[in-house]
Amino acid sequence: MPLGTPPSGGLDRFPSAPVAGRGLFRLYAHIDPSNGVERSPWWFASAHADPDRGGRFDLQEPNGACYLAGSRTAAVLEVYQGHQVIPASALERRRMACVVAPDGAPDAADLACAAARGYGITGEIHTVPNRPATRAWAEALFDAGWRALRGLARHDPAQQLDTVTLLDAAGAHPPYGDEDGWAVELERPATDAALLRDLARYGLNVQGGLHSPEFVPLEDSGLLDEES
Repeated sequence: MPLGTPPSGGLDRFPSAPVAGRGLFRLYAHIDPSNGVERSPWWFASAHADPDRGGRFDLQEPNGACYLAGSRTAAVLEVYQGHQVIPASALERRRMACVVAPDGAPDAADLACAAARGYGITGEIHTVPNRPATRAWAEALFDAGWRALRGLARHDPAQQLDTVTLLDAAGAHPPYGDEDGWAVELERPATDAALLRDLARYGLNVQGGLHSPEFVPLEDSGLLDEES
């Protein structure tokens, strides 16, 4: 059956998944290209006026959604949607924000469990491009008191990688006002050999990176230079 519309009640009893203690990841551009200022790793996005733009679970202002993944690989796949090649220079401009969700993290409404079907959820909620339909679910669950959603990574064809979307006030700020509990460590994904190998399994290769050395013409390599 297609993705249904949210029921008028009962979503406070929606099946849940724990978030506390989970390692979560977000790939983001850490320098604002317009002014060169370092960006916060946290961003809660509100729904755009154009329904075809923005994230799957963006909320209406003054609220927003922050998208994280359950693995480094999922974080990259969700950012580089539709790509097969990433220039190493582009990946170098991004940072991987890594966090372990604190004990006080709210449970997530589990959109990826079997019991969600009884509420009208189908697998389309993870893949369908109909943003008004998926945002309607996010709004309804938010109104029912949920502050996080667990879903599946759309760009993993095996549907084994998951995501966690945090719901809070719109803007750049730590989740739920808890800066210490959601302390972030930043990594450079362009230098993570294990990550690049895993991305190659999905047909996503970094050009000029560790697994795809930049091609240098022989005449420019210096190998043909005469000995001095």
